[in-house]
Amino acid sequence: MPEPTEERVMAELIRDEPDYAKDIPAVTLHGIQQYVASGRPGGHFLQCLLSNDLFGVAAHADAENWAALSDIIKYINNHIPSECYGTPLHYASWMDQKRKARGEVPRMATGGHTGDSTAEGR
Repeated sequence: MPEPTEERVMAELIRDEPDYAKDIPAVTLHGIQQYVASGRPGGHFLQCLLSNDLFGVAAHADAENWAALSDIIKYINNHIPSECYGTPLHYASWMDQKRKARGEVPRMATGGHTGDSTAEGR
């Protein structure tokens, strides 16, 4: 079965947004949805959050994201595929999967990501 298009994935994510998503900063919510649909990385805050880097999250969260952090985590946990977040390896692998679907060379194949070789999943 072919991979769903980026547009279809985005439409499904937007259609299925829970009520608490209104409390998530729009740029953050869109960044998460864009990452899921296309594998394009967000800013440092989202990269840290999706890679399970708590210290990075604390260092890069602005006041709006900090205030909405529990809703952001709830959204990620309940509304995006579990294989695309949780460890640096999951994060990098998801991006590479989406790059490959677009006909691009995966970065892990070129040494662009090191991933977390000690990660055993979540």
